[in-house]
Amino acid sequence: MRLFRNKFELPIPKRRGIELQYCPANGRKAPATFTPFLGFSFFRWVLQITYFINLSGRNWSNEWHTKAFRKNLIIAGVLLPVILISTHYFFDFIQDCKGGIVLNDWVLQRLRARDVSMPISFLMASVMFLCLLRCVSNPTMFLIAIMGFTLLFTARIITISCTRLLAPRGLIDLHDPICNLMYGSTFITRDLFFSGHTATLSFLFLCSYKKIDKYYILFAVVSVGFLLLVQHVHYTVDVVCAPVFAFGCFWLSKKIMNMQGIAIQSPTLRY
Repeated sequence: MRLFRNKFELPIPKRRGIELQYCPANGRKAPATFTPFLGFSFFRWVLQITYFINLSGRNWSNEWHTKAFRKNLIIAGVLLPVILISTHYFFDFIQDCKGGIVLNDWVLQRLRARDVSMPISFLMASVMFLCLLRCVSNPTMFLIAIMGFTLLFTARIITISCTRLLAPRGLIDLHDPICNLMYGSTFITRDLFFSGHTATLSFLFLCSYKKIDKYYILFAVVSVGFLLLVQHVHYTVDVVCAPVFAFGCFWLSKKIMNMQGIAIQSPTLRY
């Protein structure tokens, strides 16, 4: 059994009627029956995508036949929508609650409030799309993500209920299409401790296994955390504590999987 590592963690076929030869023009291997500059790159991508789909299906089929994996996936798949719906109604409730405190944030006092909704939305969407693509070929990562987000949203409900902070001074409305799916038409300003944006990106950083993914997600975590402060959407303590809660939920989700006997293996696809 051979291991393959490339951009998609996929094998490049060397048999099955296609012989590859070295092309000195671009330093890559190409089929001998095709001219490299006549669109072979497109043919190569089609092959990679085809193998990506086939091997992803094989990985899911193997994991689905494991009873522990199947049971935990069904339970987490039921609990996550319930928590998401509960979070929507909880935000409406906490927004209408009276009372609360405004923190004297030294950092926010020295940052001029600006609308940076566009870069925040772009970084969030790009990271989530990247991790969703990885989860397609890695069932274990997908299960950890579902379980972790269920724990993460539950933790936010608890911490927001306990702190009940008021919105920071100078807050500018954050227009994030992804968050609007959960919040609805009402803009929520009291979902403060801890930052959901920063915690989500931090959790996805922990779930990722490729170095290039981790570098980009780490950049997104730092950037989004700072931009949230620039827009005065969160207090500094909300952003700083978010990775701590993300790590706790990630550790607990892995612990649950290990207790159920689900092995967390390397995501490298095998052919």
